[in-house]
Amino acid sequence: MKIRKDFVTNSSSSAFVIDLGILSDIQVEMIFNHIDVENSINETGFYNGIRYLSDSHVESNKKNASKYGDDLQVDPKYSWNVIRKDGYLFILTVQDNGFSMGAFLTRFVHVLEEDRIRVGYWDKDSEDDELFRKNQDDFSTELFFKTKKGKEVLRKIAK
Repeated sequence: MKIRKDFVTNSSSSAFVIDLGILSDIQVEMIFNHIDVENSINETGFYNGIRYLSDSHVESNKKNASKYGDDLQVDPKYSWNVIRKDGYLFILTVQDNGFSMGAFLTRFVHVLEEDRIRVGYWDKDSEDDELFRKNQDDFSTELFFKTKKGKEVLRKIAK
């Protein structure tokens, strides 16, 4: 068995692209406000008057959070960037370890996997990763579209 003794890094940058034409106004609002939506659903089972989790599911979540010393609230530092551009929503993050956007889109927003383009992770020490690391405090949509993954997104939506 190999045991890793040095520091392990994992670049967790990711992106989704969704055609605005398939989304309702409420779905778009939920995506833009994903942290507040997730926190509301975790605490009450409801968002915007719609039940997403049963009372027993909410209570079970609270019980498990208490048992394991977890917090039901998602920290805003895990927020993803959401940009509306050219008839699409671009949902981007440099670190998705704290909030699973894919699960959120499926469970609560009801956007199926086949209705979104997933742009996966890029390799550590790649040109894209270096660009992110240099600009992580001031990362913009324009900068994303200069990366290889950004160009891949543009090619996919051009089809």
